[in-house]
Amino acid sequence: MYKIGQLFDIFRGKGLCKDDLSDEGNDCILYGQLYTEYLYNIEKITYKTNKEIPKPILSKKGDIILPGSGESKYDISNSAVVPYDGVIYGGDLIILRPKKEIASLYFSYYITNKLKKQIYNISQGVSIIHLPIDDLSKIEITYPSFNIQNK
Repeated sequence: MYKIGQLFDIFRGKGLCKDDLSDEGNDCILYGQLYTEYLYNIEKITYKTNKEIPKPILSKKGDIILPGSGESKYDISNSAVVPYDGVIYGGDLIILRPKKEIASLYFSYYITNKLKKQIYNISQGVSIIHLPIDDLSKIEITYPSFNIQNK
């Protein structure tokens, strides 16, 4: 058994919201896209921004992202794999950055489907649901070898 915090560095995006989007600029992801566009594997980044963000949180290929808040405890476990480096993460995104050799797509499916009930149980709130990083990091999981994950 491993805790999620043993397998991933976990942190939040910052400083970017829908009003900051533009037609040109740097690729970016907002948490709401995990409810409308992205699930499991992101193939194309659709949003851009020209906003200057001091010390932005930037993606690394293979990061797994989840919404940090939402309207439903059932959907807050939606996750997706980011396809490349340098994408700006907007506020209220939770980023899981692998510490070990793992197949990110496998874990995106695992989080969204297998861990849905555990994430539901640690989510807090009534009309707006929040996912606490400290509690997420303590969820215990088992997983197969890297070769099996890739199959």
